[in-house]
Amino acid sequence: MSNGEVWSVDEAIEILNEFRTKDVRSTTLLRGPLTLGNPPNALEMNCWVYTKTKELTLPPAKKYSAVSEAAAGNDEEKTFAVDMERVYTIKVNTKEGEKDVEVGSENLVKGYRYGKSIVPFSSIDEDQLALQNEKGLTILYFFPKEKLKREWLMSNVLKIVSEPLNKGSEECFSALVQAMALNNLVAVIKLVRIKNAQPRIGVAIPIIKANYD
Repeated sequence: MSNGEVWSVDEAIEILNEFRTKDVRSTTLLRGPLTLGNPPNALEMNCWVYTKTKELTLPPAKKYSAVSEAAAGNDEEKTFAVDMERVYTIKVNTKEGEKDVEVGSENLVKGYRYGKSIVPFSSIDEDQLALQNEKGLTILYFFPKEKLKREWLMSNVLKIVSEPLNKGSEECFSALVQAMALNNLVAVIKLVRIKNAQPRIGVAIPIIKANYD
């Protein structure tokens, strides 16, 4: 072994015990239709989507004022946090000369440079150009499971189930999962969590267990 380290059993167990799962309340990420095919002949079944595994990120760092800490001394009630306030100003020519005048954010509009000019681009323009998406899941196509690349699975894992107590959706969903498993197929799927949100693309893999699909 080159450049390795040797650990005792007690040390190894102690290190492994540092990794543990976090128990959280199970809530749905999405409740909506799972669509297969093109309208008006598309097949729809109601499904629920849960988060199965998710990367745990550290809380964001906050700015800290060392100057405030020095001024406050031993005052434990001070947080020394730095709050950002954004102020917009425009230059106005007055009799006294050029002067900065504060402008409210509601009176501003985005602008993009086009050569030497600035073209205004309002929120209405953004809405007209935004991608229109309906909430739900859409199966885009199927492909053989052996062509699935492992690097495509390096993300959060979601669990898709049929809507409880909906017999029609349960039968359709079960038939879909069993057909995919029988033919050794996986599906490229599009997920839109809320209406007009940016779509997310993933791979749906069929899982069949003794008591459910």
